[in-house]
Amino acid sequence: MKIVVIGGGIVGCSSAHYLAERGADVVVCERSNIGAGSTECSAGGIRDQFSTPVNVELSLASVRV
Repeated sequence: MKIVVIGGGIVGCSSAHYLAERGADVVVCERSNIGAGSTECSAGGIRDQFSTPVNVELSLASVRV
């Protein structure tokens, strides 16, 4: 399987690493230096904390703290 990962931050590099360990042919595309960007500024992501009503409430409460 051939996969292109866009972004060489911690999320992109970790994803590429684990995909490669599982046999994927992975290329990481980064506009600057690997690790020089900021994953926290990313607009997208996988949000496991929104998987249940309890986790949604905990997430909302943590924002208010």
